[in-house]
Amino acid sequence: MEAVATKGNFANRVLRDMNSGVLVVDTSGKIIFYNEPAAKMLEIPSYNEDISERIFDGLKDTAENDEFVEFLLQSIYKKNEVHSGNCKYVSPSGTEYSFKMSSSYLKTEEDETAQIVVTLDDETDKEKLLVKIKDSTNSFTIVLIGLCFWLILFAAWLYSGKPFPRNYLTKGIDLLGLVILLFILMFTSLTLRDIGIKPNDVKKTFITSLVIVLILFALMAGTKLVLLQIKPTMFKGKPFIDLSRFTVHYIEYISTSLLQEFLARGGIQSNFKRITNAKHKTFMAIFMASIIFSVLHIHLGLVYMIGAAVLSAVLGILYNKQDNLVGVWMVHYSFGVFGALMNFI
Repeated sequence: MEAVATKGNFANRVLRDMNSGVLVVDTSGKIIFYNEPAAKMLEIPSYNEDISERIFDGLKDTAENDEFVEFLLQSIYKKNEVHSGNCKYVSPSGTEYSFKMSSSYLKTEEDETAQIVVTLDDETDKEKLLVKIKDSTNSFTIVLIGLCFWLILFAAWLYSGKPFPRNYLTKGIDLLGLVILLFILMFTSLTLRDIGIKPNDVKKTFITSLVIVLILFALMAGTKLVLLQIKPTMFKGKPFIDLSRFTVHYIEYISTSLLQEFLARGGIQSNFKRITNAKHKTFMAIFMASIIFSVLHIHLGLVYMIGAAVLSAVLGILYNKQDNLVGVWMVHYSFGVFGALMNFI
């Protein structure tokens, strides 16, 4: 500490009490002082004159910190220049940090001995956020490209006289969801938690969603009772709950509803909310997901598109509250099954 001879004890206190990390290096490359914030950032012991040199030697022997050491060396070799920039640093525990670093050249009043003061600011969280925004932008772009290809496929299907069942187009939506999931997991820094897959929160989410499913069933049953009172022949004499309609298709629908919810929530809603600066970005994200989800059901007709948009909006609100795909997946699947069994779909 006494080696820092700029303004005596006052300078020492300033360097010691700064919120930024501070390293003071002499022209030989020896670290002659660092404050407590620097020690915490670098995950090294508090300053001790006897160990500071060994710490610097340890940094030079670590290949992962070549960028960090090179910044210190350049600050020494070109001491008359001001250096600044971002450097990666890997701590002894293996944690990777991103530091914004700058250097200043100081001289003592007593002699021409040079000292270089290097400041460190931890920008790791900011750097991670920027990477996530970039990855979310790329993921959302893939969604839009996939949407364009799907619409081209739909147009070709119509033009050629609908040569295959429309259910195949629904499988195309599932495929798009799977492609987005693989792209995110393989080529981005986004984690499963970032896209709404959070196993730790499943129990709480499940209970809430189960209550919503029961309310949904009651509303659909009540609606059907009212419709039967108004027009008894509306459902052509079919059972109130037609279990014969629960075919293999609705077992497959377990994966279909999951992939579609991942596409709408993880691929569109979460990513759009992360990349937009709109004032009401939550509303905009839900609206965007609902519009795209509606368009992806164009092959089923206008009424179905409107229903898909409304369902997506409701599920978007639920997802915004729960931040977990499990809940919206349960509600989505239940809505599809109830709608089929009660002959709404």
